[in-house]
Amino acid sequence: MTENEINHIKSAYSEFQQNVHSTRRHKRQANRALRRELRVLSDEERQRFFVALNKLKENGFYDAWAKVHSSPDAFRAGHDGPNFLGFHRIYLLLLEFELRKIDSTVSLCYWDSSMDNDMDWPQESAMFTSQLVGNGNNLVVNGPFANWWVEGDTLPLVRNISIMDSALMVKSRMKIFLEGNEALRHRDVVNGFGDDDRYTIEGQHGNVHNWVGGTMSNPFKAAFDPVFLLHHTFIDYIWEKFRQKIRLQGVDPTTDYPWPMHNELHRPDIIVIENAKMSITVSEDHWLRLLLECRESMVA
Repeated sequence: MTENEINHIKSAYSEFQQNVHSTRRHKRQANRALRRELRVLSDEERQRFFVALNKLKENGFYDAWAKVHSSPDAFRAGHDGPNFLGFHRIYLLLLEFELRKIDSTVSLCYWDSSMDNDMDWPQESAMFTSQLVGNGNNLVVNGPFANWWVEGDTLPLVRNISIMDSALMVKSRMKIFLEGNEALRHRDVVNGFGDDDRYTIEGQHGNVHNWVGGTMSNPFKAAFDPVFLLHHTFIDYIWEKFRQKIRLQGVDPTTDYPWPMHNELHRPDIIVIENAKMSITVSEDHWLRLLLECRESMVA
């Protein structure tokens, strides 16, 4: 990242924190973001979302923030451990904050890929058409993100859906996170504390990256494809539903952070941005309560 990009990110992050703390201190009702499945938006709402994302791309913030996801320390701090969930929540919230500065009516949307996974031929999903996120095979040449350039690559966005031996989100696996008593603590659903990380939230999420393929299947490039945002917003939705479930079981999700583990960068109170360590408690409820409201995924 360039010095200008780091300063851009730090300035945006500082403004974001001030906004949240000011809202909390003065007990004002925040202008909440309302997150919904992309396919339930009206045509006008979808278009406003696409236009705002393209403006974020044009002003340089989208790519600078994607580089944060790709930087070595940030990558280690946000993957393969319990901070995967919190790191990506802050990633989404800050990007959404910048998005809503462009258009206050816009919020992040999510892609509930479990619905596509139930199709006989998921690769025929309407999601990968010019009306939604653009084509799913080879270079992305239609839709709202056509010819989006990927920093450091010689080609624009690439997708190769359904080619790798992988799946989308699977409802039977999600049910473990959302219902019943099989998973009642965070150590039950995050990497680093069980015998098989394939069945954690992070492990399940990785399948979708591989299914989309192309740019999304490269962990150091994935954030440059806006499908990354749609997918991770759904993962954040699943995490919030899990937090609500364990709270009803008498577990406080704001303190139920599995620690210690081998990677110090997964401490619950930091997020790493290049050479700047920013103190933040990612498990606190007020980040979500003040800034967003997730709706159930319903597609007509």
